[in-house]
Parts: sequence; structure tokens; C-alpha cells
Amino acid sequence: MLDYIQRNKEWIISGVGVAILAGVITLVARYWVSKKRPRPLTEPSSVAMNAVRKMPNPSRSLTVQGILDEINSAAPYQKDSIAKNFQGISVRWEGTILDIDKSLFREPSTDVVVRVRIGELLHLIVFTVSVEKYPQLKVLKRGSRIGVSGTIKGCSGVGMYVELDVAEITFPE
Repeated sequence: MLDYIQRNKEWIISGVGVAILAGVITLVARYWVSKKRPRPLTEPSSVAMNAVRKMPNPSRSLTVQGILDEINSAAPYQKDSIAKNFQGISVRWEGTILDIDKSLFREPSTDVVVRVRIGELLHLIVFTVSVEKYPQLKVLKRGSRIGVSGTIKGCSGVGMYVELDVAEITFPE
């Protein structure tokens, strides 16, 4: 081997030899690093993949339960990034009024925080809206039906809620 290097040192040291040697070292290094790279703990589910697509029309198929299950089934350090995947998705949901709270704002604000219960479990959608725009909110009682469409602003698996930027509220009979 050393004889070969001595006889061909001019060729080896020339630009072509250096380029070939650098390429071989790079390929070996990439192979070595890829073997050591850890695999992801979980594969993204279909719910998370749909969330990344940012659906333009309000979705009825994406549920609060599905979002919260997706977040809660993830490893602890992946929960925040999965929750962020749902931001900006347009949704349309119906539920019942849990409460309407005006105490979070200083007077004379017309904004209220509305918490809507979805389904049998205590899964909530939370949003802020003006009672001037929707005066019906002033007389709604706990358990009244309400429809909400908007985009997801945030969500928490721990808090069991999805926060919306509201585009429209309906009051089904």
C-alpha cells in the first residue's frame, strides 16, 4: 500500500485525487451519522397530518375529542408541537353553553369569554366575542345550544380545551 502511494503521490495529491478522497470520506461520514441518528418515538397520526394541511373550509370531521386525544397520546415533549399543528384550521362545531364570563375584562368592555361544552365529556371550546355583535349571548342560559365556526387559535390536552378565533356564531333551535 505504501509503495502504491509513493509511486502515485503526484496523482493522489493532485486535485482529482483530493476530490475523490473527500467524496469517499463524506459518504462514509454520512453513513456513520445516519446509523447513530435516533428514530422518532411516534409517527404522526392522520389527525395531525390533516391538521398540517390547513383545511380552507370549516371542518366538521375534526373533533375536539380527536384533537385532545392526539395531543394527550403524544410523548410529553411532543405535545406542544402537535398542538401547534392544529392552529389556523377552520372548524364548525356545535355544543352547549357552559358559561359566559365578562369578569375577565375591564368595564366598559363588551367582550365576554364563552365556554362551550362539546359532547358528554368536559371538552370545551373557548372564545372571546363581543355581546354587541351577538346580543343573544346576554340571555342564554347554561345548556343552551350554540354553533361556532372559526379558526383554531390554540389548544391544550391538559386543560381539555380548544381556543378559537370566532368567525360566526349560530343559535340552533
